[in-house]
Amino acid sequence: MAETGNKVRRYDLDWLRVLVFGLLIIFHIAIGFDEVGIAVYGYGNNQLGGTWLSLFILFTHGWRLPLLFLIAGMGTCFAFGNRTTGEFLNERSFRLLIPLVFAMIFILIFPRYVQFLSSSGMEISFIEYVKGWFGKLGFISHPQHLWFLVNLFIYSLVCAPIFASIRKNPKSRIGGLFKWCFKIQNGIGLLLLIPLPLVVVEFVIRPVLPGEVGLGYEFFWYLILYITGYLCIIAREQFWESLEKIRVSSIVLGCALMLSYIVILVTVGIEGSGDIWGREAIRSRYIFEGGWMLAGFGFWEVPMGHLVSIIHSLNAWVWCMVCFSWGAKYLNKPSKLLTYLNRGVYPFYIVHLPFTLVSLYYLKDVELYWVFKFIIITGITGIGCWLVFEIAKRNKILRMVFGIK
Repeated sequence: MAETGNKVRRYDLDWLRVLVFGLLIIFHIAIGFDEVGIAVYGYGNNQLGGTWLSLFILFTHGWRLPLLFLIAGMGTCFAFGNRTTGEFLNERSFRLLIPLVFAMIFILIFPRYVQFLSSSGMEISFIEYVKGWFGKLGFISHPQHLWFLVNLFIYSLVCAPIFASIRKNPKSRIGGLFKWCFKIQNGIGLLLLIPLPLVVVEFVIRPVLPGEVGLGYEFFWYLILYITGYLCIIAREQFWESLEKIRVSSIVLGCALMLSYIVILVTVGIEGSGDIWGREAIRSRYIFEGGWMLAGFGFWEVPMGHLVSIIHSLNAWVWCMVCFSWGAKYLNKPSKLLTYLNRGVYPFYIVHLPFTLVSLYYLKDVELYWVFKFIIITGITGIGCWLVFEIAKRNKILRMVFGIK
């Protein structure tokens, strides 16, 4: 990522992008070995991974996607460069829409097929399913993990005029406000003031709209993160200097927030377990899901839900700052491996879930200790993604549809 004006490449952001997408693959595999897998995928392994795997999923899910949208906003600042708004939107359309449409038509058919087999209990051949997929336009459905590209394209459309205005006037009020926050002693502004819009959005919208894979309150929440990422890069050195002040404090605060979230989760679970069908059990469910006003509760009637909103937003932000601050210290170095992996991020992201879900479906009932199946599925997914990348990068058309530069 080359910094606008100074032409300084931030290799730490490249590394973080690669590592977070790698974590995404492990995360999606882990879901298949947790109770949440049945709700998300429609099926899961016959033996679950247990408490530690659930904690891994809970912890990483808190900051993994926020970090990606922050990095996407930062990348947008670099991508905008000296382009006009029209040139930037053309580039975004080419980079986001073509891989999205291609994958929805030709890639998602594989996980959809095994999910259909699992949910319907029917045994039909893949060829028969393909006929229905194209004949009934089955690919016009939820984009599964590709929702990230959909949101990113919408954010690009919405924010392009705003970013163009900020670029013309870098000393605007909002730019000046961010720089002032970064200058506050001990990095307090970066840790506690910059994320306030994130907290407000979740606090206000979450009672009305529950979050669901980038929709509901999450749509606006990720939009704030995307914009914030852009503004952090606009602030230039003030941002990186502020990060140096919070390396230790961010970890301490992050652990405290994560522990608080887990304590509330356990406490609410215990309190709600004795009243399965009652009003308190329903209220408990909405504390973490959001959307309690849709169930007839008042805005202030679920105070624990508001507390969770505050902790959830701050926890996500603080752990993102942990990644940025330590990444800036240790990862801002070029390497041939980084160059290779950076090119492979997009195709790995596009095809990893089909490999994961198909292999999980055919292995889920095999009598084998879950750790071994986890390793096997990770190997199948990793090798499969690597082969697709190696094949695609050698052909101009395939490079285009898999988003390879």
